[in-house]
Amino acid sequence: MQPRILNPRAAADPVGYMDAVRRTEFGRAYKRKALGLLDLQRGHSVLDVGCGPGDEAIRFARVVGRQGRAVGIDTHDLMIEEARRRADQLGSTAEFAVVDGSDLEFLDASFDRCYADRVFQLLGDKQRAAIAEIARVLKPGGTLVACAPDPGSFLIDIGEREVTPKILSFIGGRGWQGRELPNLLKDGGLIELSIAHCSGSDTNFQRVDSNTPLATLAKWARDAEAITERELSVWLSCLERAVARDRFFFGSTMLVVRGTKPRLDSAFLIPDGSCTEG
Repeated sequence: MQPRILNPRAAADPVGYMDAVRRTEFGRAYKRKALGLLDLQRGHSVLDVGCGPGDEAIRFARVVGRQGRAVGIDTHDLMIEEARRRADQLGSTAEFAVVDGSDLEFLDASFDRCYADRVFQLLGDKQRAAIAEIARVLKPGGTLVACAPDPGSFLIDIGEREVTPKILSFIGGRGWQGRELPNLLKDGGLIELSIAHCSGSDTNFQRVDSNTPLATLAKWARDAEAITERELSVWLSCLERAVARDRFFFGSTMLVVRGTKPRLDSAFLIPDGSCTEG
């Protein structure tokens, strides 16, 4: 399975894209929910997997103080360079490194908390390896909070009902990331799951388009033969008219899931839910 990326702008300008998401009310809302579940305390050690330009890790460093440790990792040199620049500018104690989330370069039981925001949908076949690695570096009783969008739950209204369901079906087939999170964490041996979601909607097309380019997704649906060239033309015309008449609506959902590493190292969960004694 290949990584499922639904926004080409995220690949073209990842730093700009992540900054844009952070500035939206929807982005602020789901992050507030995630940070509440993380329950980070002074003195904690925390790992931000897929830290991007480092804003969360820098925030974590302020919370844990000098008694604690905040580390951000990402596979992209550009992200880590930007994260270090921002940390230096703010005098932050946050640490950053280029590390693959599926092969963490940390000792067992190194962190009280792990945070992974919109990471697993990019990992493809490495998802389960990344969960296993996070579970390994978490201390017994430590928690992971993971966030993922669920494009399969997109809502679109442009006053057109024939082609829109086909486009939504195409997007949904590529985007069940959010709803897959709970079972992904369970299969990784994490327990005591807390599941929350944050839903948002907007009628401002330009704002939505900056984060979710619907016209591009519709063209991808055409390329995948989910819709015809004629259906694409009809849909784009309806989209243009809806925007011009202020009749555009879009909704989306973000899943936020917290899982805990079992406190007893001698017992671990395996995917069928049974318990094996070590």
